[in-house]
Amino acid sequence: MGDQALQDVDPEPVPPGEPYFGQERITGKYVPTDLANEPRRLVILLHGYGQSITEILEQVPVLQAAFEKGWILVAPSGLSDSLSQPYWSATPTCCDINARRNDDVAYLRSVIQRHLVRYPVDRNNVTVVGLSNGAFMAYELACEASDLVGAIVAISGVERNDASDCTPRRPVSVYHIHGLYDRAVFFNGGIVGLKPELFAPYPSATATVDRWAVRNSCPTEKAVRIAVPRGEAGQWLNCAGGTLVQYRWLPDPHAVAVTDELLQSIVDFILVQDRGLPPMR
Repeated sequence: MGDQALQDVDPEPVPPGEPYFGQERITGKYVPTDLANEPRRLVILLHGYGQSITEILEQVPVLQAAFEKGWILVAPSGLSDSLSQPYWSATPTCCDINARRNDDVAYLRSVIQRHLVRYPVDRNNVTVVGLSNGAFMAYELACEASDLVGAIVAISGVERNDASDCTPRRPVSVYHIHGLYDRAVFFNGGIVGLKPELFAPYPSATATVDRWAVRNSCPTEKAVRIAVPRGEAGQWLNCAGGTLVQYRWLPDPHAVAVTDELLQSIVDFILVQDRGLPPMR
């Protein structure tokens, strides 16, 4: 892609009270050179367990869309566990094998807030895209940081098992993508197999999107089916605050194939986001 690359990879400052275990967070970032104070969409890309920033950008190639659409793209990295694998502490479900319980919600809130201050970001258009462990983290941000996050794209990861543990203060748009033959994060729910004795169960992919349709006060009980080239898709439209809930079930394993068509559907989902900001609960 020539000079189309992340502009910088910088150490992140340590939020107050965060135990970093002697580590330093690294963040990759792309910012358009011609901002001109025009409000921009901010996209936060969260890697899967054990992935580097480079690997998540290869598997979910949204960087090209950022170039073309003028988005600000930020790809932070989690801390490394005792196996030297980067991870997000995304609830007891996934994937903090050392039970450190580092506050990744607080860290990622600080990342978003820093970019809201530093750049002309449209506050109604902050989207988190997460893969696997990063998708679990995206759902946790939807639950715990809905004042900042307007939409998430969750690929091969779900939310907490107990629906009552998630009480977002504002509605959040959701696009959930999952492989029917996923053997790492089972489509029908289960327990993450890294260290199953350490982790809590997680719900099915269908239960997860159904819950968000209820949380967002979507006007219909059932999703409207969408014709797609591969798999099955559906969506709830006209939900509270201008949000929507969308899903795509694919005949894939855990490593969902992000084809050009699937990537375009992710880009289209991000482009339609323009959340109104109703009062917080």
